[in-house]
This record gives sequence, structure tokens and C-alpha cells, in this order.
Amino acid sequence: MLAKDRDQRYQTIKDCLIDLESVVRELSSGADLGSVIRGEKINSAIGSGRFTGARATMRKSVTTLSDGGPGSSIGRLVSPLYGSLKEHRQIGIVALAFIAIAMIGITFGVATINRRKSVPKNSNSRVDMVLIPGGTFQMGRDEGKTGETPPHSVTVTSFYIDRTAVTNAEYAAFLRDSSYAPPAQWTGNTPPAGQEKWQVTNVSKDDADVFAAWRSKRDGFTYRLPTEEEWEYTARNGSLDTLYPWGNNVPNDLVTGSNEPVGSHQARANYRGVNDLMGNTSEWTSSTVSRYPGNERKIPPEMLDWIVFRGGSMLSIEEGRINSATRDYLPGSKRHPGISFRLVRSSP
Repeated sequence: MLAKDRDQRYQTIKDCLIDLESVVRELSSGADLGSVIRGEKINSAIGSGRFTGARATMRKSVTTLSDGGPGSSIGRLVSPLYGSLKEHRQIGIVALAFIAIAMIGITFGVATINRRKSVPKNSNSRVDMVLIPGGTFQMGRDEGKTGETPPHSVTVTSFYIDRTAVTNAEYAAFLRDSSYAPPAQWTGNTPPAGQEKWQVTNVSKDDADVFAAWRSKRDGFTYRLPTEEEWEYTARNGSLDTLYPWGNNVPNDLVTGSNEPVGSHQARANYRGVNDLMGNTSEWTSSTVSRYPGNERKIPPEMLDWIVFRGGSMLSIEEGRINSATRDYLPGSKRHPGISFRLVRSSP
């Protein structure tokens, strides 16, 4: 059954569409339909409980149909169609793509309206956050720098994350209410003209923690910086393990050389609509520098309490340093023109 909670139903439907997109992508690369539906990733996901309710039912139904299961009248009817699909792969792929587009158009329109209606009228939340369902993924990569290896399995629980990084306008509201010290490039509590929608920079991890406490008091929720596990899980689209939030291809204009208003590049959002995770500014996490399991590098004693920041920014000029696995770190008190932040809160 679909979850009774509208937010969960909305998320379940989005997950189904993401999986369908993954199937279309694998078929395009030459995989057999039956093997894709019964593939190791999907089977392990179901076994771990990530595919539940409608998603598990959908997968079981498609598998039965693709097998033409013994004793199944529906299976016998569909078998010839499935055989034709295997013979005419391109037609099948196009058909699946059109089905996905139709489902997205109808489902997201209706589900988004219902989701907005489900927000309690007495909610104090003033920020746009995206629900990231928990799961297991491969953190790190073999091709990265020493501190980014080896890949290893990590499980995170569900959480909400800001759709964009905190903007100058949001940070200005905090400054006016708290008399906190502004970023170096500001004039008092006012950011440079025309940069209100830019990600706030020249703020330390310590500054971000103070902002989180202020916003928590204002909204009645407990906000915090994401752990680096949560950040990478979001950037990799969970168990899909993409190298970038938008997929595995690098756009030509990834590094622009300057900050930009949040949401300027919608095509770079992750599959759930989280924007600007990399290419604009790097982002603070709450995690101190650490070694991945199996990594034997030594961390200098003076760096043990340094804080990890993620993503790669407009100032990242070294080739290959902007991706979901990139890790860098600085003292938590350091303010840097290429580092911003966004907040998360745990899912009920």
C-alpha cells in the first residue's frame, strides 16, 4: 500500500520515477529488459527494505510480465509484446521514455498540489526543504585523492535538506535580529547591491552553527549542518551513485569563476530538486576530518579538529576537483570566499 502520509506518498512516487529513469538509461546502454528489472541493485534494494509498498508491487508486476510467468494469463498475453520489445529495442526505449514523461507530468502536478495542501497551517517553517529518504550508498571513489578512498558502504537515515544554500538575504535577516558580525565584504548588515540572492560566503563553520541555532528558534525546528555522509548521499542521488548531482556528465560551464544567484542552473539540481550542490560554492559540513575505513593515510595532529567542506566551488581550478566525492577541510573558524552552507533537519 501507499503510505497514508501525503509527503511519504509523494516521495514514493518520485522514487518510482527515478527508478524508471534509471531503467531507461540502462536499456539505452544495451542492457536486456529482463536483466534490468531483475538486476542486482533492485533485488538488493528490495531485500534491504528500501523498495516498499507500491514500489515493490510495481517491480514484482513488471518482473512477472517480463517473464511471462507460468500459469499467468496476463504473462502469456504480454509475452509476445515483450519479445517484440527485445527485437525492436529502440522503439521500446522510446516508448518507456514517453511513459516516463507522461507519468512525471501528471504525477508531479497532482502530487505537488497535494503535498502543498498537506503542510499544516500553523507550520512555522519559512524555508524550502527537500525530503531525502534514508538508504545505503557507496561513499568515496577509487579515482579520487588519497583522502577520498576507498569506496565504502554507508547508511544514512531520512532527513530534510535546504533546496539551496543560505542566501545573503537570509543571512542579513539573521544579522539584523542578532547583531552578529557580518561577512568581510558586507557594509554593516547589508550585502553588496544586487547580490541578495547569492549564496552567503566568507562565513565559517562556527558562524553557520550560530545561524542554525537562530533559525531553529525562529521556526521551531532543530536545524543543523549536514554530516559529510548526508551531503554526499544527497549529491550522489542515494544508491544511484552518480558522480554529480545531475548525473555523470560534466557540463562545459560547471566552473563560472564567480558566484551566482541560487537556482541559476536548474539542470544541475539533483534528482530530487536540490540545487547548487557544486560549481558555485563549496559547503561546510558538521564532520571533522577523518580517514575512510581501509585508508591508512595519517592526519597531522594539528588538523584532527578541522572541518570537512564539500562540493568544489567557483574557485576550484584543479581539474577533477568538482564532484560528489571531493573532500577538503579547514579550521571551523576559517572564513573563506568560496565556502557557503545549507542546513538540514532530521525527518520525523
